[in-house]
Amino acid sequence: MDNNDFLNQMIEKYKNPNNVTKNQHYVPQFYLKKFTNSEWRLETLDKENKRLLKSQSVDHVCSWMFFYWVETWKEDLTSQLLEEMFTAYENNFALIYQSLIDNINTYWEIDDSLIFQLCEFVTISRFRWKYFREQLKSMSQDAMKKMMQMWYSMLKNYNPEDEHIKDIVSNKNADDMIVNWKFNIVENNASYIKFITDEKNIHCYTNLFFNKKINIYLATWERNFITSDCCVIELLPEKHQFYGVNFLDRLHYFVLSPRILIEFLPPHYSKKKVSRKQIDDKMVMYFNFLRWMKWNYLYSCSKEDLNEKLYSKARFDFTDKLFSLFPTEFSKDKETKDLLIKISNIWWINIDTIYDMLMNQGKTIEEITNIIQRRFLKNKSFRYL
Repeated sequence: MDNNDFLNQMIEKYKNPNNVTKNQHYVPQFYLKKFTNSEWRLETLDKENKRLLKSQSVDHVCSWMFFYWVETWKEDLTSQLLEEMFTAYENNFALIYQSLIDNINTYWEIDDSLIFQLCEFVTISRFRWKYFREQLKSMSQDAMKKMMQMWYSMLKNYNPEDEHIKDIVSNKNADDMIVNWKFNIVENNASYIKFITDEKNIHCYTNLFFNKKINIYLATWERNFITSDCCVIELLPEKHQFYGVNFLDRLHYFVLSPRILIEFLPPHYSKKKVSRKQIDDKMVMYFNFLRWMKWNYLYSCSKEDLNEKLYSKARFDFTDKLFSLFPTEFSKDKETKDLLIKISNIWWINIDTIYDMLMNQGKTIEEITNIIQRRFLKNKSFRYL
């Protein structure tokens, strides 16, 4: 079947309203269902507004009306074709999803074909992320602005007698608008759609993920791994490099299920392709905190996994590790913990006891820092805390 026949077939198919998918998910429902509770409901935290939402089904979670539209929020053929394309990828991974989980729980060795399919699903999930779409659109618009500014500047310098250039230059407002770019390009999803429908991009990033070293973490105690409106998170360690952090040196985390987390590491981190580790609740909360600090909507099968006090404690427990990754963001945390360690050594008091006492008073990291600096360093007495 050639492209024209395929397109005609799709047009005929979507003339029937019953075939149109209006509510389009950017996180698959079969994946979100794995994070539901015993009543098949999803616990959701809106971190931005600091509220735990009412338990809900996955039907309208991580979805928008005609998410893959081109020009408008209305139905178009492109949105249906993209929905169909992503559904095909979903179905392929859904067939091996549970077998991959069983394989991880049962065997030490995991077949490369399963790992490759996992990497493909991680790639597609990353492409579908709504912020990835906005970032790609923004990059495309910025590039177009720069090209138009350069083009205009070149014409002004090398072809100033052109009638059109004369008209613009003579109008100071028009000239200023182009030089300083004081107007916006009409937004659409064309650049995003072109990128994600190019199979070369899918294959490229799938292979990049496949060539990274993989750590598989198994939660063995009470705490579960949480997920978010992007099931793949990407962390860029804070390094002062001219070209930034390349893709292979970035840290990627994908929660396969509430009990399994996949960590993608730079190739030089380990000689072993795939490692499997069992971890306790403290380490689970560290990985959950990495997701907590970057995303607003968090999902779990248990409300307790979304308890803010647990994340405050995880931030404190792993301050040194977080500071090594993000020194600017966690400088105050490092200062606070060092001061608390100083207090605990002087007064022979367990550092966790001091921290818990302050947190039970509802103190934030910033407030704890100010209290210690103002009272302890000035009065040299723990009782003033």
